[in-house]
Amino acid sequence: MPLDPATLLSGIELRWWDVLDILLVAFIIYQLLQFIRGTHAVQIALGGLVLVGLYWGSLLFQLQAVNWLLRTFLPFLVFGIIVVFQAEIRKGLAHLGRAPFLGGAARKRQEEIVDEVVLAATSLASERTGAIVVLEREMGLRSYIETGIALDAVVTTTCW
Repeated sequence: MPLDPATLLSGIELRWWDVLDILLVAFIIYQLLQFIRGTHAVQIALGGLVLVGLYWGSLLFQLQAVNWLLRTFLPFLVFGIIVVFQAEIRKGLAHLGRAPFLGGAARKRQEEIVDEVVLAATSLASERTGAIVVLEREMGLRSYIETGIALDAVVTTTCW
């Protein structure tokens, strides 16, 4: 028998700040997923989800030994997460310190970078000079970037 959505929601009073609350939580989760995309943090987070799923499965199927083991070691997982994600936590807090809601300015900056890369490639081609240019697309490069040194350099076509 199919469930009627009107019947399910009949006893719930939804206020505008409840909708705002839900939208804020969805936005925070989305930003968190965008932040860790392309890093090793994704695999570590999936491993943590597997452990949590194993814990709930041990409760459901009454696996006492597995449940005891997970209850004993899961609290230490919090400290492990802090240690493993230390760099990401620092970058996330620094990102919050910057103006995160100025998406238009970031989009304009991306267009400027694309223009500069095109001009640089054209200039290099005319001089028959080789170069290695790496552009991030579907496959994340953040794990490579994290091992390097950030220069905070502006992309320009001018040479020294």
